[in-house]
Amino acid sequence: MNNQTISYVPYQMVKLCLLDNTNQKKQSSLVNDIAQVDNFFRILIERRMDISFEHNTFVKRFSEIGPLGFRNQLALAFLSYSKDKNFFSFTAKSELQEVLDLEESLQEYLPSSDNTLFLLLFHLKNNEIIALNKGQTATLEGYDFSLIKNILKNYKSNSHRVDWLVVLIHSLIKVYDDKAESKINEYNGEFSKLVDSLSLEQRKSIVESHLDYGQAIDDSDYFLFNKV
Repeated sequence: MNNQTISYVPYQMVKLCLLDNTNQKKQSSLVNDIAQVDNFFRILIERRMDISFEHNTFVKRFSEIGPLGFRNQLALAFLSYSKDKNFFSFTAKSELQEVLDLEESLQEYLPSSDNTLFLLLFHLKNNEIIALNKGQTATLEGYDFSLIKNILKNYKSNSHRVDWLVVLIHSLIKVYDDKAESKINEYNGEFSKLVDSLSLEQRKSIVESHLDYGQAIDDSDYFLFNKV
């Protein structure tokens, strides 16, 4: 593991981002189900959106803003809390916009229904906010999204979990630095074969990146090299 403190992504955000972002009915149903058993989440949503689950105003409001609008409002609440310890403030608007701009810049190379890239970007931005609050320097944990974008242009993911693909590419960039793209080209984007060719120490570095992210989102299925 690296020396950074791992900030855990709220489970509500994880569950939401693992669903297809175009399926409004499933998204709405999931939020409603969580609200029935999680009083904190219900109160958070009711106060932020000025709705009531009891009076069935949630479904109407959700249909108005859509799955992405709801996701973004929830993300803003959590990021604002990380910034100023207030779930009901809007202090992290600029940080959320940075996440959305980055998501948009990469989206054309990814499945349009994917929500997991946002999940990863939310996690990285949340970590950055927490680090900055502690007086530490942080820039999305060193992810080189310009290089990641170039690599994604040529190699599509076979997995619906784009977040794991980006974590893997980031790990390979850490191993090969500016030679990562040419090394991936050498293996024709067959990431599993490239990982198999690494030394034990290099593979350890890649596993650590996956463990860190897997722990942050409470996902035990983090060894997905054969699925990207």
